[in-house]
Amino acid sequence: MSKLKILTIFCIIFIFVIVFKLDLTRYLDINFFINQKDSLFSFYENSPLLFIFIYFCIYVFCATLSIPGAPLLTLVSGFLFDFWIGSLVVSLGSTLGAVFAFLISRFLMADFVEKKLSKKLIKINEGLKKDGVMYLFSLRIIPIFPYFMVNILLGVTSISLKKFTIGSFLGMLPGTFVYVNAGKQLNNISSISQIFSLEVIFSFILLAFLPWILKWILKLYKK
Repeated sequence: MSKLKILTIFCIIFIFVIVFKLDLTRYLDINFFINQKDSLFSFYENSPLLFIFIYFCIYVFCATLSIPGAPLLTLVSGFLFDFWIGSLVVSLGSTLGAVFAFLISRFLMADFVEKKLSKKLIKINEGLKKDGVMYLFSLRIIPIFPYFMVNILLGVTSISLKKFTIGSFLGMLPGTFVYVNAGKQLNNISSISQIFSLEVIFSFILLAFLPWILKWILKLYKK
């Protein structure tokens, strides 16, 4: 193993140790955002570009290293921003995080993943060979594998970075819209119990059925 790979692995482990040693994940809690919403809104109003940039960097960081919190950050973006700004921040952040994770997998984990997950790789490679980028699109919208596992597994396949980026962006977009829309309802609640409003429940029902709707659309496309 090269020195660069060893250094990269060391840096990733060091980051995880710092995050969990300092319990930084406690800030990735819905109660924190609800309790601090006045301060957050004030920061956003006074320095909108700086606030968006910081939020975007945190999102990319969590998405890249699969730190718990990215789904919550997607939801909260609807709470902090308007629908289109929130959707843009999340779409770009989740795609960039996926790309970084993909590159880390391709650079560091190719041999390990091929050895430990060879059966899953055979299935994915067959799907990519048959349907190309549309297979990646289906992996994103139909949760066969968790988000982080798709990034890792695709990193050791033959798919190009360009196709991975496009397929990931488009595949995650429908879910992003639904989550951000649900997050808009957080502006109207003062306690966690109030999140179960009809609007939010409907949004998450839509999210639950979204993979099946899109799966049906994909079948029509293939025909």
